[in-house]
Amino acid sequence: EVRFVDHHIAHVAYAQALSGFPRADFLTLDGFGEVTTGAAGFVDADGMTLLQSFPSPHSLGSFYSAFTQYLGFRPDSDEWKVMALSANGDSDRFYDKVHALVRVEGLGLELDLSYFDHYQFFTPNLYSAKLVDLLGPPLAPGEEPGPRECDLVAAVQRVSEEVVFALLESLHARTGNTALLVGGGYFMNSVCNGKLLARTPY
Repeated sequence: EVRFVDHHIAHVAYAQALSGFPRADFLTLDGFGEVTTGAAGFVDADGMTLLQSFPSPHSLGSFYSAFTQYLGFRPDSDEWKVMALSANGDSDRFYDKVHALVRVEGLGLELDLSYFDHYQFFTPNLYSAKLVDLLGPPLAPGEEPGPRECDLVAAVQRVSEEVVFALLESLHARTGNTALLVGGGYFMNSVCNGKLLARTPY
């Protein structure tokens, strides 16, 4: 027998099984999974309640991967390098420009898709020419990142964290739960994970 399970629900299920929490909120964030890029809700004795799905192509994972490629690294592989480089930069330099690329309203997440091409099938880049116009030329593969790139990805890391914190504030306001499950590729971002207890109600 073959049984199909939603990508994000699978993330929640294994997180719940390992956590031992009888009741918890969940947030999953990925590049994509089937036709959505993440999910938010809660689990309890009655099962799983989905409060929000994030429709493709509005993806925090793809947002981060676009900048991985912009720095000449391999997207969906080298995001850890972006996270590490962000520690060496000044996030204020590019913060306003990067912040304007993504919007959170309640449990809604929306990218300004005019700056991204990750949802186009026949384009070589995850970002569009408009992003290059906004931020300057990308790095070629193997090119050494400098202060400009460190400042840029410091802003990317800061903005992506703020998106997560804002979503979790909204989720907590709806449920009042104190335990949290996270899953999906974005949450390999250990810098963000390390701030969850201090920056969210969980």
